Amino acid sequence: MSVEFSLLELAAVRVNETPCDSFTHAVAYAQAADAFGFKRFWLAEHHNMQRIAISE
Repeated sequence: MSVEFSLLELAAVRVNETPCDSFTHAVAYAQAADAFGFKRFWLAEHHNMQRIAISE
């Protein structure tokens, strides 16, 4: 029996970066996850949270 793994990404905005930068990092992370055979890649949605690109 094999176990399928997924990843959850918050798209945190790093110091001195923009929300666009965080999505660029998230895309690279998703591509790496795909290359390693992860089943799903989730982007978490949060409202009104500072430093999380999904909320902006």
